[in-house]
Amino acid sequence: MKKVLLQASLAFSIFIVALACSKDDAPAPIPAPSITNFTPSSGKVGTNVTINGKNFGNTKTNNTVKFGNIAAEITTVSTTKLVVTVPVGAITGKISVTANGDTAISTSTFTVEEDAPVLALNKTALELYTLDNEILVASGNGGATINWTSSNPEVAMVDANGKVTAMGAGNATITATVGSQSVNAVATIVPNVYIGGYESNGTNNVAAIWKNGTKQGLSTSSDNSQVNSLFVVGADTYAAGNDGNVAMVWKNGEELYQLTNGANGARANGIFVEGSDVYAVGEESVDGFFVAKVWKNGNLLKNVTNGVTNAYGKSIHVDGIDIYVAGHESNGELNEARVWKNFQVLHDLSDGSNPAEAYSMVWDGTDVYTVGTEIKVGKFVAQIWKNNVLAKELTDGSNNGYAQSVFVDGDNVFVAGNDGIAPKIWKNGEVLYQHPDGGNYTEANAIHTNIGNVYASGFAALGGKNVVKLWKNDEEMTITDGSQDAKSFDLIVQ
Repeated sequence: MKKVLLQASLAFSIFIVALACSKDDAPAPIPAPSITNFTPSSGKVGTNVTINGKNFGNTKTNNTVKFGNIAAEITTVSTTKLVVTVPVGAITGKISVTANGDTAISTSTFTVEEDAPVLALNKTALELYTLDNEILVASGNGGATINWTSSNPEVAMVDANGKVTAMGAGNATITATVGSQSVNAVATIVPNVYIGGYESNGTNNVAAIWKNGTKQGLSTSSDNSQVNSLFVVGADTYAAGNDGNVAMVWKNGEELYQLTNGANGARANGIFVEGSDVYAVGEESVDGFFVAKVWKNGNLLKNVTNGVTNAYGKSIHVDGIDIYVAGHESNGELNEARVWKNFQVLHDLSDGSNPAEAYSMVWDGTDVYTVGTEIKVGKFVAQIWKNNVLAKELTDGSNNGYAQSVFVDGDNVFVAGNDGIAPKIWKNGEVLYQHPDGGNYTEANAIHTNIGNVYASGFAALGGKNVVKLWKNDEEMTITDGSQDAKSFDLIVQ
């Protein structure tokens, strides 16, 4: 009996010890994470944020950090500090840390800063012809007013809406500014090139103007017509020439004035616009002789010559009340080159011993430059006169030479003409360019300069027809395709 009681007592003691041991071995509960603070309190996407607290997981995988509902990348881990990166898509709100199944949420709010708008333009470069326009579009200004400026308003102007207007050839930097931000676009302004002449329609020659290589037909009758002279004022293009026997002036392709009634042969050879007045010079046949005439605003202003012999008005320049005309008048036997001022002879350019003709004249405010030709030793010699003095014989008389157009740019005098069948450009009396003739007659009969470039136009024989030519410095361009006969007689570049 004692043995039984002893065994029972021993078993109970073992149970009690085992029960005590099982209670001591149970794992202690893991404390929940908590956030003490974080720094910085605001930042953009990509900003590193340090979260201080306790009971964080001791590895990256044991922690999940979110800005609102967007998980952040954890870069540094300890149980008391986490370094994370503000994720893409985060918005202003609380930060949460989840570790070991528990989540701590910050008491303060993290402010997600948006990137400041970046000012930009839809173009960084634009190219315009003179007087064309284009609107630059700005973005990133956040509704703020944009201040627009141009580095060179004489080349390109810009208004308050970003509209860029081309004023003259060259380059200008257009700047848009908002606060401390500025952005630029470079405007390159290319001059318009106007060429006047004619192109056949297969039956008749039809007066035409080419602007930047594109033909603009003029209103004409079914007779032969052509443009002999051009003048451009702003967006308006004036042309002088003839439509059949009628001396004509056109404006922007439409008839402006019929200078004569068509009963007699007549032609307008030169045009000049002074203010609101349009002057033209040419000639009309009267009683068997051509009379040089000047018209103003469509009406005959005055005859330059008396009609006793043939005379031709070729070029005109108006300065205030003074009217200059260049041309030639027969002395009954041969032509003499002359310049008239206010209908009186200003300069006799030739002495009447040899035939001479004047084709083009420029008055630069001080001196009158005139070009033409005179027969010497049996050949026409291209010449330039300054006032009433022969300044230079441009050709040597080995071929027939003609100086047909003159242009003054500062201290430099440019002339276009021919030496035999070859077109030439002279600068201050010396050959600047001799353009190739291709073995066919090629004529340079108009010249203009623009910001250092020298332009000339004319025509060349090609395959039984003539084609209109344009030269820029030493580069040659063919304007018409040669399917119809075409010639040009004047050029404006601006």
